[in-house]
Amino acid sequence: MSLKKQTSYLTVFTLVCAAVLTMIMTSPVLAQDKVCMTLPPGEAAYAAQMSLAFYYTPYNDKVSSSKTGTFPIGKTECITIKDVIPAGPAPLRVAAELHVLAGLKIVCEPIPYDPKTTGTINYIGRGTTMMPSCRLQ
Repeated sequence: MSLKKQTSYLTVFTLVCAAVLTMIMTSPVLAQDKVCMTLPPGEAAYAAQMSLAFYYTPYNDKVSSSKTGTFPIGKTECITIKDVIPAGPAPLRVAAELHVLAGLKIVCEPIPYDPKTTGTINYIGRGTTMMPSCRLQ
C-alpha cells in the first residue's frame, strides 16, 4: 500500500475517532446521582423491584446493589446512587436492573458514570413477566 493511501486511511480513522469521542463526551445521558424506573400502565404488565449494576471494567462484570421494595404498574421507584454505591473507586458505568416478580431479571442499558454530574436517569419498564424490557427515557 502506498504511503499516500496509508496517510489517507489514517486521516479518516482519526476523524472518525474524534467524532465518536465528541459524541461520548457531550452525551446528555451521563449517569447522574439518581436512577429511576417507571412501569407505565399499558406498557408494563408486572410488578417489579429494582437494583443498580456498577461496572468497574470495560467488560460486563458488575457489582449489584440491594433491591428496592416491590412497586406496581403505574409507579416509579428511584435509587440514589450515593446510598448504594460500593466503597472504593468510582465505576465506569451504571445501569438499572429490573427484577420482575415471578419472572426474569434484566439489566437495562449501562451508561457512563460521572459522580460530579447531578440529575436523574429515567428508565421505562415494558413488556410482560416472561418478556420484560427496559429503555432509557
